[in-house]
Amino acid sequence: MCLPAAAILDMKNKSHGVLGEFNSGATEVLSYVLQNHHILQCSGASTATTFEDKTVFPNFWRTIPSDDKTGTAIVNYAAAMNWKKIAIIASDTVYGQSMADAAVRRAAQLNVEVLSRLGFTVGGQTLDFSVITATNARIIVFCGMYDEFSSLYRHAYEAGLVGKDYVWIGGENMRSIVEYMRSQVPNNSHLLRGFVMSTPRDFSGTKGDDFLKNFTATYGSEPAQYSGFYVDCLLGLIHSYHNMLQNYTISEIAAQTFPALTLQTFLQKNLVGVTGDILLDDNYERVNAYNVFNWNGESFAPVAVSDEYSVVTHLSTKPIFFDGTTTVPRDSPLLVPVFIDMSSPLTIVAFLLYSIMLAVVVVSLALVVIFRHEKTLKAVSSLFCFFILLGLGLVLLGVFVDAARPTALACTTYAWLLIIGISMVLVNLLVKLWRIYWIFDNRVLHSNAMPDVVLLRASGTLLLFPVLLLCIWSGLSPRQSRRVENTSAGTYTDVCSSPNTAVQNGVTIALEVYAGLLMLCLTFLAIKTRQVWSEFNESKFIGLTVYNILVCCGIIIATLSLSDQNPLTEFRIRTFVILLAVTVTYACCIGRHLLRVLLLRARVELTASKSVKQLQLHGKLSVTRSDEKRSLFNHQPATILQGTYPVKNYSSLASVWRKHTMTATSAPGRILTLVDCSAADSTFVGTSIMLDKAFCDIRIVPKELLDIRGLENILEIKYCKQTLWVQMDSAEKAEEWETFLAAEANISSPRCLSPIQANSGRQLASGKGSGGV
Repeated sequence: MCLPAAAILDMKNKSHGVLGEFNSGATEVLSYVLQNHHILQCSGASTATTFEDKTVFPNFWRTIPSDDKTGTAIVNYAAAMNWKKIAIIASDTVYGQSMADAAVRRAAQLNVEVLSRLGFTVGGQTLDFSVITATNARIIVFCGMYDEFSSLYRHAYEAGLVGKDYVWIGGENMRSIVEYMRSQVPNNSHLLRGFVMSTPRDFSGTKGDDFLKNFTATYGSEPAQYSGFYVDCLLGLIHSYHNMLQNYTISEIAAQTFPALTLQTFLQKNLVGVTGDILLDDNYERVNAYNVFNWNGESFAPVAVSDEYSVVTHLSTKPIFFDGTTTVPRDSPLLVPVFIDMSSPLTIVAFLLYSIMLAVVVVSLALVVIFRHEKTLKAVSSLFCFFILLGLGLVLLGVFVDAARPTALACTTYAWLLIIGISMVLVNLLVKLWRIYWIFDNRVLHSNAMPDVVLLRASGTLLLFPVLLLCIWSGLSPRQSRRVENTSAGTYTDVCSSPNTAVQNGVTIALEVYAGLLMLCLTFLAIKTRQVWSEFNESKFIGLTVYNILVCCGIIIATLSLSDQNPLTEFRIRTFVILLAVTVTYACCIGRHLLRVLLLRARVELTASKSVKQLQLHGKLSVTRSDEKRSLFNHQPATILQGTYPVKNYSSLASVWRKHTMTATSAPGRILTLVDCSAADSTFVGTSIMLDKAFCDIRIVPKELLDIRGLENILEIKYCKQTLWVQMDSAEKAEEWETFLAAEANISSPRCLSPIQANSGRQLASGKGSGGV
């Protein structure tokens, strides 16, 4: 690099312009020396981007574009060939990295996806091509020198990245690659067929044609690469000194006594040379057109041109690729799309079942509104039945959206429908179970009812959390359609995902924790209320619903972790599990109540429950007034009254409602026995009460004292120091038991205590309650 500088210094200020150097490194050193002597410099081959800083190189310009423009031209051609996916391999030199940087920037502008960008150290370890193999890239852009390419290309061939499915593209420096490989690795030179190279246009227009013709006639061969750019450098310097003579005398120029110059003072931006129109931008950098050459196995043939405005025009000569044909390789493997087949029998059956279930839900919504004042629906809260049905409908609608091909709208809509639908079902089941637990399975029986407005407030608060998370998700990073390729199976599909994975993972984890807490609370309440009795067995069936949802979640987790992640498999699993969960939830929590209402409306006699069938009454009981019943019972030699009912010891704070089999016998003995149905010991007798010796009082608790929703027909039995509450199936059964026990008991026993205390703390005298004695 020092030789050019020494040669200039030996000229003793007699040189006024320099053409060169060829290599960018030597050109840079030379430029620093020439600046001090006011000597102009122009290069036709130095393409380093560092020369773009004219404050550092005020006296340097060039007729060849910089490296970054070559990277841009390569991507322009790739886009013109409809290649939308590329891989980049760049040496760690300034030349390689600047070209790669420009290629990445241009790819982003043209929506060309850079699948990978690998760097390598010249003379270092072998490049790991497995990264490119994993991306399935077929179009590979090389940014480096031809001597670096030779060894790398051989290793790429061994890695399977050279062949009929691949295209390699390089820059202007690769013009000498054929001769180099023929001399260095002749056994590998045949692998170059199909190589594509983008180089700045050297000879163009009338002047270019004339120059080529005269040069060939004089020397018998075409000029070497870059020759035309040096010819135009000489032309530019001639014009520069012609312009300088407008301001300085020839003596001043010869003596170099004029002030230091910048390019703006003597260089014009538009010239016509042998390389065509020399257009310089505001930074005095060449804006050049590019020629695209293809090595067809015999020569580099021009196949396309790219003008100064990056417009690519294909020439009549088509490129020859590695297999010797003109068939353009694809930028990625040919994959078969995999989406939900709407015409398959399985899909048709699934959507038919979903349509039927959705119609059932819609009709049920209307029936709940129409029969909302019916006793059956009021006992299970028609309002929350409506909300559960609404949630089930949203879940069913979400499946139809899930079957459509993913779009931004479909992805977002599906997430909202599914999450809000599931949340509405779980939340409303939770508040219903909580009310049952509050009323029936408490340690201290609450005298205050839990109205719907309180539960609605709790339900709305719980639903606010998933709605807030969905708003954050949709606002910060909404779900979009993303293509996922399975090259081993030769398929691809579109899936829904958020561009910002941090937002998606954060919201997803929060929703999973939220759903997990709901399921944990539901499971706890289902276990706690599993033996609670109510007229319509609400707690049992809600418990079945909760257990079913848990099983469905387990099925999804197990099958998806064991499946091949095929979208069709995942869709079938989702549809089956959702249909199972929705159907069971509807049948347990809604359908059976509506069926009961419709049967009652149709005056159909309902089948007695198992507990009612256990009721046996020996002796015919006439439907008479209370006094007549007592007389009837007293005339029977031996009568048994039996049934299974919820019983709570009102005198004990630790007591809860539990099912008991209650049996009363008339003379002889007159005994009332209560056996806990949930007792672990089947031989346990339970509690026995002597009716004629221990009874103090018996009555039907007035309704005005039972302000707890769902609690009615309570038979109160007081003996010794204990008070029992028994919930009967109906008012008739309560009256039968009250009449029978009153007839057999000795209410005037001296063991009796003071009158019974009511819930509200008010004292009632014996006999003031309904049926009280």
